Amino acid sequence: MFREWGPLLGLTQDENDHAIDEAFKAVQAFEDEMERKGREILDEVTRENRVALVMLGRPYHNDPGMNHSVLEEFQALGYPILSMRSLPRDKERMDALFAEDIAKGVIENGLDVTDVWPENYSTNSVQKVWAAKYAARHPNMACLDLSSFKCGHDAPTYGLIDSIIASAGKAYSALHDIDANKPS
Repeated sequence: MFREWGPLLGLTQDENDHAIDEAFKAVQAFEDEMERKGREILDEVTRENRVALVMLGRPYHNDPGMNHSVLEEFQALGYPILSMRSLPRDKERMDALFAEDIAKGVIENGLDVTDVWPENYSTNSVQKVWAAKYAARHPNMACLDLSSFKCGHDAPTYGLIDSIIASAGKAYSALHDIDANKPS
């Protein structure tokens, strides 16, 4: 960053280093806040024996223009919506959800998806598969899988997510070509 932007912006190495440190702190604070909100929502729906939906998708699918307001429609029906990044990853929850598979040696830890997808290639696609595994194990969660292109980056995840959710007998909705139909 400094080599490219320092001279152009008149920054010193110290200013650049400080800005980078602050940026990483801001990203971590955002991640922590997302998880805190996710934890609150999951605690609430668990207490009230309700269901929350986790939106499996790319970050831009959080935009009402991209998701055709599908998330808002589910929220209007009383279903809280969680993003994949808001799923709590604290040790207590991860142990509760994934302990059986870890004990059997199927996975090394709760973030491991190699049991269902040993050769993954895309961070976001891996997050979708992991979030599906998380929701499949949580009694108060269901999945809403959004994708803009049938043959796009997420196409390899469709069958995996279908089988993960089906094996758990969970509710699931998939809109894999959201731009080519009327999702509402």
